[in-house]
Amino acid sequence: MTHRRRSAFTVAAVQMRSTTDRERNLAIAERLADRAAAAGADLIAFPENVAYLRREGEARPPAEARTGPTFRRFAAMAKRHRVHVLAGSIAERGGRGGRVFNTSVLFAPDGRAAAVYRKMHLFDVAIADRAVFRESSFVQAGGRSVVARTPLGALGLSICYDLRFPELYRRLTLRGAQVLVVPSAFTA
Repeated sequence: MTHRRRSAFTVAAVQMRSTTDRERNLAIAERLADRAAAAGADLIAFPENVAYLRREGEARPPAEARTGPTFRRFAAMAKRHRVHVLAGSIAERGGRGGRVFNTSVLFAPDGRAAAVYRKMHLFDVAIADRAVFRESSFVQAGGRSVVARTPLGALGLSICYDLRFPELYRRLTLRGAQVLVVPSAFTA
């Protein structure tokens, strides 16, 4: 299927502070999606770990299949508002050794998954005398870049720490990406 790019579209970049309370996070996401759609958004983009954000050392995120309830709620948002919805990222079950994927899904206005991207570059960082982050201890890296062809244009998908790796963006643009999306949950 080919899509002609629109000359302009409105993006709602939702900013929210997710916690370990999944239901609270999803209720806030739905309220913010309602506001964004009412304001005319064509694409509603949520942050990384929108449904569940833990502090380093807390329990791993509860993961689910892409047919699970969290994914279905974002699909329903897209369908209800007839807009594209980027579920910044959700913990997806299926990684090796009990690990999860940090998965971003772009839902089309009919609620179907138009594109699925699994974060490729994991946040493994040690800041001397401050903090240690080891995302790879519970997340498995994805293995491919994704460009979603939509009526809004070709969207190159990525997540947070991927931003530090320019070759990913070079690959996305060589594959035709016109807009790059980088949902993030950066630390202080």
